[in-house]
Formats: sequence, structure tokens, C-alpha cells
Amino acid sequence: MSDFFGKEVLDRVRMANDIVEIVQWLGVPLRRAGASHKALCPFHKEKTPSFHVNARTQGFKCFGCGAGGDVFKFLMLREGLDFPTAVRRLAERAQIVLPESSGSPGDRGPTRERREKLYEALSKARDWYHLLLMRDRRANAARRYLRDREFSSVVAKEYRLGYSPGDGDGLVEWATGHGIEAAVLEEAGLALHGRSGFFDRFRNRLMIPIADDFGRIVGFSARLLDQGAKEAKYINSPETPVFHKGRLLFGLDRAKRVLQERRSALLCEGQLDCIRCQSAGLGWTVAPQGTALTEDQARILRRYVDEVVLCFDADPAGQEATWRNAGTLIAAGLSVKAATLPKGEDPDSLIRKQGAPAMEKAVAAATDIFEHRALALRGQLDMRNPRNHRRVVEHITPLLSLLESEPERLRAASNVCDILGIPPDAFLAEYARLRRRASRSPGASEAEAAAPPASPESFRCADRLLHIALSEAPAARMLAAHLSMEWLEGYSLAEVFAHVLAASKKGEWQEGWGGVPTSVDDETRALLASVLMLPMPGNRTALVADIQDNLHHLERQHLVRQRDLALARLKAPDLPPEELQELQSHLLTVKKGLERLAKSLRSR
Repeated sequence: MSDFFGKEVLDRVRMANDIVEIVQWLGVPLRRAGASHKALCPFHKEKTPSFHVNARTQGFKCFGCGAGGDVFKFLMLREGLDFPTAVRRLAERAQIVLPESSGSPGDRGPTRERREKLYEALSKARDWYHLLLMRDRRANAARRYLRDREFSSVVAKEYRLGYSPGDGDGLVEWATGHGIEAAVLEEAGLALHGRSGFFDRFRNRLMIPIADDFGRIVGFSARLLDQGAKEAKYINSPETPVFHKGRLLFGLDRAKRVLQERRSALLCEGQLDCIRCQSAGLGWTVAPQGTALTEDQARILRRYVDEVVLCFDADPAGQEATWRNAGTLIAAGLSVKAATLPKGEDPDSLIRKQGAPAMEKAVAAATDIFEHRALALRGQLDMRNPRNHRRVVEHITPLLSLLESEPERLRAASNVCDILGIPPDAFLAEYARLRRRASRSPGASEAEAAAPPASPESFRCADRLLHIALSEAPAARMLAAHLSMEWLEGYSLAEVFAHVLAASKKGEWQEGWGGVPTSVDDETRALLASVLMLPMPGNRTALVADIQDNLHHLERQHLVRQRDLALARLKAPDLPPEELQELQSHLLTVKKGLERLAKSLRSR
């Protein structure tokens, strides 16, 4: 890996970052002891300092747990980073421009300068939103909402909560007056562009800043304040060069050191739950950006912990989310438990009503995920009926199969049988039968079963548009303005498409293979080769018509998919009233979108 950067570059970065400073910068208090410095080891629990840092050799060594190395290794262990990320982090701190981040052909994304502009815009927006929350009379509803939820001004300041005004362009006007280009705001996900110019994306909402694991602001979650508005209660920043929702965990920047010490994480459902837990002393709490945990988020947690305690809402939807997320975590090699909260409570409400000790007690009493699920099933099914035994096995098998060792599986199965009163031999026989059937004909995942798949015709449309985008600069600009990446869900070349459109927006478009990221793998290159062999429309009129037809098809298919998902969700039992209202509102929006597309097609 050192060859990737080059020895000379690594030496420059290493020399610019004194290990004594870095160790103390990362929260380890050092005490001089002769020629070296000592401290309690940050990587294992000990009462007598055995962790040594040597300023002369620029190395560290713990004589207790054996950890040791140079400044790069320390950062990797302390922050849970891989080697390239540790190098980049220390290079940024020392203001050293690495060859791969200076806009060279090897660059794997936006240039460092461009990313820094986005970070600056997001940071300043956070400060502006926060100032409005604390001082502006327009933020009365936001302050009242926080008071009703019993979030103090101290917490609002600590987490830099904010308020986005409802006047439409307040942030754009303020930011452009302070030297931030409106185009940068748009790229950062803070502004939108319409016929009359740029306007704010977030309006009349409580703003919750989202930081990456280095503490840099990369986006926002915005909570609706007008309860009568026909809008989603929460909206997040869109995907940007610095905000990737599925690769971020809210609160990780504050929690990661506690996670390393405890080797356990408390995962709750939302940002406000996480803020409540952390501010109440449960500093090992993090939250996904939504109820569904991604594989990337599970892998990030694996850097810091061995165990995750899930603490989602006690309602049916929350319990189903607990079970789904458990599968993602187990597949990442993590041990999973689930905490049971009193009926009708979530972490926020429980701490408000009964205090942090009640939440700590619930977490301490968390049970293994299989035991947790078995207890829930016992309350739902009549286990005197042998048919329900089979239903239990079918339900448990997908997660049970993810466990790494046979003893683990046998222990989990035994616990389930004890709780539900199922004969262990019968359980294991049915489990083995289902495993054999699955190995012969792998079934679709839960997510694939729940969502109608994108059609082959949609992928053909996407292929044609990608070919056009790589062949014509004006067409790429047109697609950048009108194509939503949401319409490309499931498309294998979506990331390449996003790269091409982003390059077009920045004026960095290149034709053909020149516009393809150098980092794509061989399989992607093979697919792209087929796409680039597609025929092009013969003239400008035919090209524009082809773009319009394919865009129309992709948008319609996306809306149909959204409609079907919402209709399927409406069939769920015990749907919370708030979610029911949101789904009905969403269905209305989708219906209007389909009607608009149909009208547009008739007029052509």
C-alpha cells in the first residue's frame, strides 16, 4: 500500500505529524517518563500505564496488549481507519497535497479543493442555521418544538441544532453575500435551481447537522415544524460528493472513542434519539440515517466494536426493523442483542420520563437477538399448533444461517426452542431441510421481495442515456439538469452515470472512456464497453426526442415503484397514524406525478 503513495510522500506526511502531538490530539493524555512519554493504553483497559510514545523514534508501543507502530498505525487503531484514509487524514492536517487528491489522472473523486469548498459551505450553513435558532424570532416554532421535547439550550448549542426559515432563499442570499457561490450550495445539497434562480432546499424546518467520522459537516436532517403541511416529516440532504447516506452513522464522530473502549455500540432509530442518549451519558450511541442499516454502515461499526445493541421503537415497525438490521450486522461478523423498552416508549421518551438510569437498565438487560425474536413470536403465535413450529423455523433460518460457526447456530437454535417449546430435533431437521432447499435455489432477499424490481426496459433506457451522456457534452448537461439518480435504482452503472453528470456540472466532461472513473473494476468496464457500442440517433432532433422518451420512461417506472411500495406498506398491520398519514401524502404526490407525465405524453 505504501507504493500507492510513494515513500517520499509518506515520509513527508510522517515528518509533518509529530506522534506525541497526534496522540494527545486524539485524546490520550501523555506524561513524560525519561526519554519517552507514558499513558494508560487507549486500546485496552489497564490500571497501570504501559503505553509508551517515543518522540525520537516517532513510534508507540503498549507492553500490555502489544499494540505498536508509527503515527499512521496509531491513527488507524485509534480511529478505526484503513491505511490510505489515515495517510489522507494526516496529510490534510499538515496541509500536504497528496498526488492522488490534486486533480491528477489518478484522482478518485472531486478534487481536494472542491471538497473543501463543500465542507466550508456546509459548516457555514450550520452556523447560520444555528444562529437563527438561538436568536431569530422566525425560529419560535423550532424553539417551542425543542422545549416540548425537553431539549435544553445547552444541548442545542452542543449539537449545533438550527432553523431553516421559510422565506425561500434566505440561506442563498446570506451565503452569496459572504462569498459562497450559489452553485457550491447546490452541489452541497443546500440549494436548488429553478427558473427564477437558486432557492433554499430546506424551509421552515429544525436542522440537525450530520458530521462524518472526522467531525466535518457533510449534510443535514431536517424535521418538519408545520404539522399541517403535506410534506415528509424528515428529509435528508441528497447524495453529494461528501454526503453518502448509506456510509454514515449519526453521532459516530462523538462516540467512536467510547465505542473502542466498550467494544459495544447502542444503535437507535433516529438522530434525536441518539442526541438524547448521548447527552444523557450513553456516549456509545449512534444511529443510521433512516431505519434501514446498510452493509457499509455495519462494516464501519465493525471497525470499532464487536457487539451491537439494537434499540428501535417498540411498535411493530420498529421490531421488524430490529430483525432486518440484525441480519445486516450478523453478516458483518458482529454479535447482536436487542433491548426491550416499555410499550409505547422510544429512547427519547423513556429518558425524558424516567431518566438515564431507566435507559441504561434496559440496555443492560438486552437479550441475544434470537432470544428477543423468540420472545416476540411467543406472544404472536399459538405454539401448541405444530404448523406454527414450521413458521418459526422459516422465519429464523435466514438469520441463523448467517452465524459463522456451527456451535453458535446450535446454541441460538437451542435457546429459541427452549423459549417456544419446540422439540430441538424437529427444529434442526426443518432447518436443515430449508438450508438444502435454499442452496439449490437461492431466494430473493427481503428487500427484493418487498420492492417491485426495475424492468429490463428501464435498464436499456439507462444504457442509452449513459451512452448519450458520454458522447455529447450538451446532452450530458441536459441530463444533469433533468435526470434524478433515484430513477436509476438497481442499475449496475449508476455510479459511473453519477460521475459523468457531476463532471458535466463542473465543466470537466470528457468523451467516451475519458469520462469514466479510472477506479472502475473489470466487470464494470465490460458493461461499459457494451454501452458504448450502442447506436446514436442520426440527428439533433432525434437525439433530443430519444433523451425525452428515455427520461419519461425512467421517471414513470420510478413513480410506479414508489406507488407499489407505499401500497404494500399500507397493508401492514398496526400501522402508526403518523406513518399512515405520510404514506397517504406520498401516494398523492406520486399520483400527481404520474398524471403529469401522462399529460406531457399526450401533448407531444
